[in-house]
Amino acid sequence: MNITFTHSVELGEGDIHIVPMGTMHNPVCEEECLIALIETISTKHTGDVVTGKTKPISAQLGKT
Repeated sequence: MNITFTHSVELGEGDIHIVPMGTMHNPVCEEECLIALIETISTKHTGDVVTGKTKPISAQLGKT
């Protein structure tokens, strides 16, 4: 898995990387992989950008 932002970080199995708060980033993987995101409930999954993939927090929590 690769995370691209101001630079690129290559992650292997079992690796961890902390993306600084407010940093635009784009995780990319050539093959299917499992990741764990740990963030506050107020974190918008598309940041301040609204796209067709943007969901409100209630929908992310299954409360719609």
